[in-house]
Amino acid sequence: MSLFSGIPSILPRYEGKADMELFLAQQNLVVLDGLRSSLLGGGNLNTATTTVDLLTLAGVTLSAATMTYAAGSAGRYEGTLPVITSLVEGTEYFAQIQALSGATTVAYWKLKLTAVNRRE
Repeated sequence: MSLFSGIPSILPRYEGKADMELFLAQQNLVVLDGLRSSLLGGGNLNTATTTVDLLTLAGVTLSAATMTYAAGSAGRYEGTLPVITSLVEGTEYFAQIQALSGATTVAYWKLKLTAVNRRE
C-alpha cells in the first residue's frame, strides 16, 4: 500500500473495472475522493495542491485544471475540465491527476478515458 491513497473519478463515477468516459461538448467534473496519508496516521490529506491534465495518447496536453479541496470533506478534491472542441468520439485520452504536498508529489494517477456523447 502506498503512503497516499484516494479514489479518482470523472463523473458520473464508475468503480471496479468499468471504463471511465469523457463527455463531448460539455464540461467534465473530475473528482479525487478520499485522499489520505499514512504519514498522518491514515488521516485525510486536506491541504494538497491537486491538478488534472487531459492528454492525447501521444502526450500532448489538451487541457488542465486545478482541483480544489471540498471544504468539510474527507480528502475530496474537485476540478472542472472545460469544453474541449477537439475531442473525437471513440478516441482514447489520458487524464493525469497529481497531488502535491509542498514540492513533493504524494500521489499520481494516469487514467485512460474514451470520449463519448452523453447517453442520458
